[in-house]
Amino acid sequence: MRRRTVLLAGAAAAAVTGAVSAGALLTRGEGRSLASAPGGSSSSPFSDVDDGADDLDAMVWADSVGVLPALADGTYAPSSGVTRGDVAVALHRFAGGPEVPGGLPALIVDLGDVPEQAAALLWLHGRGALWGDADLKVHPERSATVADASGLLAALLRPVLDGEGLMDGASADTDWLQEAGIAPSPAPGAERADQSAPAGDSDLTGDSDATRAGLAAALHRANTVIVDALD
Repeated sequence: MRRRTVLLAGAAAAAVTGAVSAGALLTRGEGRSLASAPGGSSSSPFSDVDDGADDLDAMVWADSVGVLPALADGTYAPSSGVTRGDVAVALHRFAGGPEVPGGLPALIVDLGDVPEQAAALLWLHGRGALWGDADLKVHPERSATVADASGLLAALLRPVLDGEGLMDGASADTDWLQEAGIAPSPAPGAERADQSAPAGDSDLTGDSDATRAGLAAALHRANTVIVDALD
C-alpha cells in the first residue's frame, strides 16, 4: 500500500518561523497512514480497560498506529498522567515523525537524553508550537496539564487548517479546538464552576492533569476531523 499523505505542511505552515523541517502531517511510516487504523472497537485488547469503555476506540487507534502505544505489559494505563515530553513525542509521531535536520543551533537547553523526545521538542519548536522560558527551558519532565496538551495541539494544527481554509480562526485556542470538533463543545447552559477540577480531560479544558486516555482521544478526534475535511 502506497504511503498516503493526508495533509502536507504547505505554504501556510512554512510561514511559521523556525529552521526545522515541517514534514508531513498525519502520516505514519511507509505504507500506512493514521487514517487507516481500525475503529468501532467494543472489545478491549488492554487488560486494564473494560470492553466498551469510554475512548476505547481512541486508545485502540493510538496503539495501533503507534502514536501513543500500550505499555509493555499489555496495559494502557488510561488514567495515568503524561509529561510535557510525552505530549511532544505523541504529537511528533502524529505528524509522521518528520526528521529534524542536524547541525541546528540548540535553542532549548533541556532536551533530555532520549533522542526521540529531543527530536520532538526541536520539531515542535521549529513549527512555532513550543517555546522555552527565559532560561530556554521547556520542562519536558513536568506533568502536562490539559491546557498544556490543548495548547500544543492547537499551535500545531491551527496554522495548517486555517491556512488551507479548512477552519476560520477563533480568538482562543479552546474555542478553535471546539469549533474544529477536536474538543467537544459544552452542553448549552453548562459551565463548570471550578475550572481547576477534573472534567474528563478529553474535553481539553481546565488545569487538571492530562492523561493517556485523554491525549489519545484528542489525537483521534484531530485525525478524524482532518481526514473528513480533506476527503
